[in-house]
Amino acid sequence: MDLRELRESRVMTQAEVAASMGVESSAVARLEAGGHKPRPSTIRKLAEALGVSVTECHKSVIATKVRREIPA
Repeated sequence: MDLRELRESRVMTQAEVAASMGVESSAVARLEAGGHKPRPSTIRKLAEALGVSVTECHKSVIATKVRREIPA
């Protein structure tokens, strides 16, 4: 499950996740696009915002990166 799918499974918008993390919604959009590797502190904040473990969030970050590199 990539980050977008994880967020949607939690029935949250990018704006809601961003507000919980204390960042702009564009930052969440960039994370979901998989354009860069987030810092560990960002993964922790994202996991907390989504109500999942850091491990689950990190797996979603990896899935997002793989999806970006290998388009369907």
